[in-house]
Amino acid sequence: MAERVNSDFSYSQIAEMLLKFKNKGALIDTLHKMDFKNLNNLSYAVNAMEPIYNNEVKKRVKENKMAKMKHSEILRALYNLQSLHPLNFFNYNHDIVYCKNLIKNLQSIKCENLSEINKKLTIIEKNMTVLPLYVSLTKAAFYTYICNLKDLNKDVIMDKLQIKKTQLYYYLNFYDLLRKYRYLIRISLSFSTIVKNVTVIRNIIENDDGLKNICSTKLPLFDHIYMQ
Repeated sequence: MAERVNSDFSYSQIAEMLLKFKNKGALIDTLHKMDFKNLNNLSYAVNAMEPIYNNEVKKRVKENKMAKMKHSEILRALYNLQSLHPLNFFNYNHDIVYCKNLIKNLQSIKCENLSEINKKLTIIEKNMTVLPLYVSLTKAAFYTYICNLKDLNKDVIMDKLQIKKTQLYYYLNFYDLLRKYRYLIRISLSFSTIVKNVTVIRNIIENDDGLKNICSTKLPLFDHIYMQ
């Protein structure tokens, strides 16, 4: 069995050393000149590495593919913000009442009104996607406020709220992002997707003047949630 790897080397250093052996002819000659014990140990190590390496390659290909898909999803959601109708005077209660009355009176719907009803429901459907992010933003504002209190540190806050550091910073970063780009409250992405890709979203916006202008648009309906 091969001896343990010298503890003076890190995994990164070993990888760098292996990557240096690019000349096949020189490598073959080198192997011929090695003694049996070292060659046997090397063969053992390569055989052990191969299946693990192949699995890691597959995993990284899958991760890269998922990352590209996620980036496309984020990009599409950001550009879709341009096509949304104004929301400044939107009234959730009015739309909820509309939906309730529609279900209540389904039997009395006339064929000539189908298109109009569908358009109205599509608008309401888009409006309602704001609700989950609105609640998350409220929670993020709450977390941000208590984290700025002088007599409370983050460890105490996490203990009192029974949350982990990662979760706390998800909300703090979410609040910072939406305080700068307030129109993002209308984006068709989940809270989880947004907070796990804050840097990606910020970079896309800041490198596109059109998106920056749209995402910087203020929505008076939500002004109350942003602290000075």
